[in-house]
Amino acid sequence: MAFVLENGTGKATANSYVSLADADSYVSDYIRNSSTWTSLSDAVKKGYLVEATQSIDLIWGERFIGMKLTQTQALGWPRNVGYDSDGFSVGSDEVPSRVAHATVEMAWRHLNDDGPSTTTGDSTGIIADVGSGNNINEEIAKVGSVTSEKKYSGTKNMGIYFRKIELMLKKIINPSGRVNRA
Repeated sequence: MAFVLENGTGKATANSYVSLADADSYVSDYIRNSSTWTSLSDAVKKGYLVEATQSIDLIWGERFIGMKLTQTQALGWPRNVGYDSDGFSVGSDEVPSRVAHATVEMAWRHLNDDGPSTTTGDSTGIIADVGSGNNINEEIAKVGSVTSEKKYSGTKNMGIYFRKIELMLKKIINPSGRVNRA
């Protein structure tokens, strides 16, 4: 697989929001125990960045503000946005740094326990194949004299929530459930 960095032009073959050099710099600056990352070959790191980019688009892509720059671009960015939620300009010829940083954070999660199997490459730890919860309305667990009871309206949420990444993207995504139409 070729590693193709999105440079802000809306490449049809792009598969990463962040360069290897920028990812290495981010890991060095913000992630403790970064030796896990630095010990990897460049090819393996690029694989994690590609997988993380795909995860960012799958999880948050429908909520990104604005519209894609071109119809043929492979990724969710660049976009015709204008301004983020704070009123700051977001160029249509860029991938915002918060998207690049979120991609590195997601790559880190793929690399660690939440990520792909080292033997099969399976990445369902991040985007797991789960059932709908079968419309659980009540769940009771009893161990000895201790009882835990939970009630759900609708289905039990079976997904993983990435709070740090959600906060990093907060200024450039619509609130959950809100969709903007052109």
